[in-house]
Amino acid sequence: MRLKSFIVLAAVTILVAGGAFYTWNLRESSTRGTVTSEPLFPGLTDRINDIDRLTIRTSADGTITLVREGDDWGMAERHGYPAAFEKIRNTLIEIAALNTIEPRTSKPELYEKLQVEDVESELSSSIRVTAAAGDEIVADLIVGRTRPTQEGGGVFVRKAGEEQSWLAEGSIQPQRKFVQWLDRNIVNADQRRIRRVEMTRPDGQGVVISKQHPADEAYTLETPVPEGRKVKPDSELRALASITDFLILEDVRPQDEVDFASSPIIDRFLTFDGLELVMEVVEQDDRSWVRVTAGPTERFEDLDAFVEEYKGQDSREGRIADQMKTPEEIEKEIAAINDRVDGWAYRVTDYKTGKLKTTIEDITENLEAAASEGEAPAAPAEEAAPEAPAADASTSSGG
Repeated sequence: MRLKSFIVLAAVTILVAGGAFYTWNLRESSTRGTVTSEPLFPGLTDRINDIDRLTIRTSADGTITLVREGDDWGMAERHGYPAAFEKIRNTLIEIAALNTIEPRTSKPELYEKLQVEDVESELSSSIRVTAAAGDEIVADLIVGRTRPTQEGGGVFVRKAGEEQSWLAEGSIQPQRKFVQWLDRNIVNADQRRIRRVEMTRPDGQGVVISKQHPADEAYTLETPVPEGRKVKPDSELRALASITDFLILEDVRPQDEVDFASSPIIDRFLTFDGLELVMEVVEQDDRSWVRVTAGPTERFEDLDAFVEEYKGQDSREGRIADQMKTPEEIEKEIAAINDRVDGWAYRVTDYKTGKLKTTIEDITENLEAAASEGEAPAAPAEEAAPEAPAADASTSSGG
């Protein structure tokens, strides 16, 4: 995405907004007088392409500074990690589209009712948004609460440094949390592509699951099941393969700030179409941090025939075939992933963190406990999950 598109989008947005006036509350109009609607920040639309800094201040996460370098936006408080361009674009367009409806209170003691108090105030609910072009502040706005649609809609705002508050057209409500301004996507490899998952812990223990063919419905647990235990339902195994589905960040820091040499958990995900993802997990500062790398692995030898037969069909096999990538696409995917993750360590969602640290105990259950809950007697461990034969070259972890 390019910031050059801002000015066109902003102009269209403002024209649409200009034709959407409501018949406002007659009582308020009579007591406050007739006010001509005008842009809260005249000329801002023409300056959008010049803006290179957007600052968000709240009582939730303090100050969030989004900085543009060239065509790319990053967050200063996270060492320039890529920011969510769409949210920045939409916020600037919404500010430029704000038109005054009528003046509201100019008494500081009443600001709290509209949530337009200074953000430095204790327990403030307001959001301060500042847009700058170089050293020039082009917009500095305190955003309050929105007015319900049934009451006419609009949002309460106040220009920073001014006493007068306003009801303005629009519904701008910038995100309050720093993570919501980051580009949260890390990787997204569809679970249906996953052929094999290998999880190795520092003590040498681990978990390995695999499929022999893309059309197989269930994963097989290759790791021997401990005596007195049985494998949990297949959904528990599929959950391990789905770790690569929409893996998003909760926080991020430079990789060199995390000691990945200190006995990491190493999880490897191999796809049928030739992608390998390696995720290393370590504990530091009471958090789990993840390092991701992508590389090639051997392509399933019968994949092309499977894809040719089923691709585009409205069937389960067809939907699986549609997810598979060509060798050329895999090469581009590897480059794109490594370009995104190189040099960074991630904190991911608690759910996926837990799955990344899965042990054999997590995906098996005690036979006696299962029986006491009224389940049918289970087969012995060696029958419930027989040890798989030695993997061939196409499924080996070094492939």
